Amino acid sequence: MDIFGGIEKLITEHGSAAILKERLLLVADKYAELEKSLVMSQTKAKDAISEKNNFELENIKLRDELRCVNEQLLKIHENPLTSKFGILWDKHGNAQCPKCKTTINRVVWATHINGQVPSLKCSCAIDPIVLMEAGQPIQAPDAMRFMANS
Repeated sequence: MDIFGGIEKLITEHGSAAILKERLLLVADKYAELEKSLVMSQTKAKDAISEKNNFELENIKLRDELRCVNEQLLKIHENPLTSKFGILWDKHGNAQCPKCKTTINRVVWATHINGQVPSLKCSCAIDPIVLMEAGQPIQAPDAMRFMANS
């Protein structure tokens, strides 16, 4: 019976080896899946960190922009503008460019309905600004004197 015991032992060990091999292959597959999942998670984490950094930079830019807008609003409240002759004027009688919001003091000739009229010209604009009162052009120097004395 010793021979049958050896054969039985051989069959048991061979069967155990086959089962063990299958289990090792299953573990190796699961390990490969986990490694792939880890790499994907690390990639997503890097993307999230990058997006977070971009949001932080955008936040800083927006805060700076908001600060500038608030400063401009304070300046406007300190120096209220008046609308007259088709443009805005500050309290000192200085014309303000409607495009860049800076003071305009350059007077140039402009054509208005077959006539030349002294008008205001800002460096940011291509065309001069013809000042109007009651549908008629008004000369820029006259408007500037009127607003300075108001």
